[in-house]
Amino acid sequence: MRAQRVLALWGFTLAGLCLLAASATLHAEEKADQKNPGKKLRVKNADDYEDAGLCPVCHAEHSAKIHAQVGGRTYHFDSGECKREFKENPEPYLNPAPVDPKDLKDLGKIPTQVPRDIPRDVPKNLPKPPPKGPSK
Repeated sequence: MRAQRVLALWGFTLAGLCLLAASATLHAEEKADQKNPGKKLRVKNADDYEDAGLCPVCHAEHSAKIHAQVGGRTYHFDSGECKREFKENPEPYLNPAPVDPKDLKDLGKIPTQVPRDIPRDVPKNLPKPPPKGPSK
């Protein structure tokens, strides 16, 4: 029982530290945005994902077996579907449009309201837990 409490305490501490770090990062980004109003964020392109060993379409680890040559460069994909999508229209993956930070204003925010469709009642016919202690 004590070990469970210790593990729960560590879990809550770790979750709190993660939230604190995320909050600090968002605050730093907001300050940077205030210094450079109107600055667009660069979006990673297919070359960035290829260099990182990721599929340029779905950003999962790719297979060396599935690849295609586009614009003199070889790109690797995790599935034939991603390869087909990339070859049909490579432009959005090769030259993605920059993003305005104002469009990302809700990114990283945690909803604070509990959905109303969560049942509040506990059923009365739950099975009883097994008795504690050594079994005979």
